[in-house]
Amino acid sequence: MQEANREYPTPLLGRSGTLRSFAGQLLHQVRIEPLSRRCVRDLERILFNATDYFLHANDTPGNIARKPRSTVNEFGVSVGGPILKDKVFFFGHYEGIRIALPLVARTTVPSAAYQQYVLQQLPQGGSDPINGTVLPAQPEEVAFYQKMFGLYSNTAGTPTPVLTCPLDASGVLLTGTQTSINLFNGSGCANKRTQSLNNIDSENLIVVKMDHTLNANNSVWYRFQQDTGLQAAYTDAINPCSTPTPRNHNGHWCLGYTHLFTPHAGEPVQSRCKLVLESFPAK
Repeated sequence: MQEANREYPTPLLGRSGTLRSFAGQLLHQVRIEPLSRRCVRDLERILFNATDYFLHANDTPGNIARKPRSTVNEFGVSVGGPILKDKVFFFGHYEGIRIALPLVARTTVPSAAYQQYVLQQLPQGGSDPINGTVLPAQPEEVAFYQKMFGLYSNTAGTPTPVLTCPLDASGVLLTGTQTSINLFNGSGCANKRTQSLNNIDSENLIVVKMDHTLNANNSVWYRFQQDTGLQAAYTDAINPCSTPTPRNHNGHWCLGYTHLFTPHAGEPVQSRCKLVLESFPAK
């Protein structure tokens, strides 16, 4: 199985696998990081990595932003051995990686008081304070807005002024009449909040290889490799359902043939050929 030692798979995230095989001998390799070393590493990430300076900029009582986690876990296993003595050998390899990158995002979300105000006004209608357009009653839209507001998992945060907002910071209606020359600027319609997020990436590499010795001068080998991964392009701060997660896929089949020429004088000469079929499905 010499070919397996020469061709190293290249994962999508830049990690290179380790392929080791011994023809005719059973090989079983499991790479496991010692528990003590992993505990120290995770403790270092949690306690000693710097906290984002603006992490707690929009904290309110009962709504304290947590420090996002940072994790990189790699693991793998290899196994190989003979199928037919001195004729057919196999080798299998699996390698995986799991990454959680820390992110801190700042968003503006509708307050609970403003959501309730919108749901109450839809059946009643109203008018646009800037251009005076009359807004008809739309009770059939209540169910739609309830579902839309339900996408926000948490709307707590620091109240922020919004032009034409008719609510104060406590959610009470402002007094007076709002007109195009006397616009409200209440702080009860929107909250600024800081979100602790994680960009989740993963990868799985699978390699299966077989060496087949036909006779003293001829041999063939077959190899299949599949490299799949998930790499988040953007992490949505409002709802994880909106996070795009493109999947990467890279797979190929290889077929190789080796012929050994043995001249009457001099060293043996090898002649090799290889056929590779690669697959890159659309993302």
